Amino acid sequence: MSALQGQVGGDHYKGTAIQPVEFWQANRWDGCSCSSMKYLARWRRKAGLEDLKKAIHFVELRQELGDYLPYTAPPQAISMARFISANGITDTLDIAALTWLECYVQAAPNFRADYARTTVMAIEDIISGRAW
Repeated sequence: MSALQGQVGGDHYKGTAIQPVEFWQANRWDGCSCSSMKYLARWRRKAGLEDLKKAIHFVELRQELGDYLPYTAPPQAISMARFISANGITDTLDIAALTWLECYVQAAPNFRADYARTTVMAIEDIISGRAW
């Protein structure tokens, strides 16, 4: 059995066409971005509001921890659009938050703070109930 077919502590990833870990590995994302994306991708199937607050926290941690190497997508990268489509994510606010997170990860250093704020605002839109 493939490790992707098993899951410890639930099944909120097993049923997805592209699991968050597959996306991270293909795109070589940093730990904070991976965590934020994981919580955004699963919030409706697992911990709801708590997962959304965790997603914000990891965006803030990434921003606070400072500069990182410039992002260059590897040739085998999975696009966020493909991840969203393959996993049947249809809510426009969820799509916006995931897309802004991808922009934040890929942003040049002088734009990172703006993308971090926009990503947090997109998640806060979900929290405020506009997507519930």
